Amino acid sequence: MSPEDAQLIMQRLEVLERWKMNFERPDRYSFWKNIQLYDNHRIIGGIYGGQVSSTGSSVTLPTGWTSTKTATGKYKVTHNLNTTQYTVVAIGGTAADTADIFSAINANYFEVSTLALGVLADSNFYFILMLV
Repeated sequence: MSPEDAQLIMQRLEVLERWKMNFERPDRYSFWKNIQLYDNHRIIGGIYGGQVSSTGSSVTLPTGWTSTKTATGKYKVTHNLNTTQYTVVAIGGTAADTADIFSAINANYFEVSTLALGVLADSNFYFILMLV
């Protein structure tokens, strides 16, 4: 991973941390905006966010999206974007948990694996999906 990619991921994680406490307001998790990433590079597109419980049920998802638990520590979030031109950042719901995107991004879903101390474990998680 290049230093630029690492910096971009860290910036996205910081955004996720700022937004994860705002999910009780439905108007805060699905919006369109120009995002300044670094230098003069811009992404123009949709930004979506959500929260999935450790059982795989939706805590907060954009309209029309669903979530399921597929195995211990593995979750599938289905959306209606019909594109693979996006990136996802996910973070575990507690300090001891981490969340990573392990599988390929698909046109209508993405998968998240949650880890506790490096081992697959059930955990709620937050995510931000950005169209690029």
